[in-house]
Amino acid sequence: MRRGSSYRHHAAKNSRGILIIKWADLQTSVIVLQIKEKLSSVKTAISCCNLVFCSVYTPTCKPNQRDMFGVAREEVVNITCEVDSDPQDVTFRWTLNNSVENTELHNFESSGAMSVLTYIPRTPMDYGAVQCLGRNSVGEQKEPCVVRIIPAVVTESDIAQKIESEMTPVCSWKWKCAVHEDEQGLIE
Repeated sequence: MRRGSSYRHHAAKNSRGILIIKWADLQTSVIVLQIKEKLSSVKTAISCCNLVFCSVYTPTCKPNQRDMFGVAREEVVNITCEVDSDPQDVTFRWTLNNSVENTELHNFESSGAMSVLTYIPRTPMDYGAVQCLGRNSVGEQKEPCVVRIIPAVVTESDIAQKIESEMTPVCSWKWKCAVHEDEQGLIE
């Protein structure tokens, strides 16, 4: 900005965390503003209309994500957590709250504003609320994304179908047949 020019400015954040900075050059109405804050995604803002919008905010959960999984013990489930964030360079933290304790979870991969946790419940204490929390250069997410992990419901017909599918006939060249159960021997 030129020396000797007269400038007015106003800065405020709206409820969504959008920083609104208004500068008016009383002589030319052309603005070149260098923003030197911790905001890595916003380095230089240029405006010819004396209003500059810097839309930066902490992560929030994207809507319409799956929020419940019915999972059997020893079953692998991949849980996706997507956040709305600006800047989109987000680091994630995952925890399990099973009403007795909070446990940090570490088996996840992240890219940008998305993270995928690979989770395997092994005991009854491995069921509960899995929480995903994002952080960007503006700050940490206020409310975590929550996914409930509940035991899968298994019916008698499910069990019967599984047993039937694991039993395959084994026949010799003499036409003697037996039913083979996975790794458990032959039943004639």
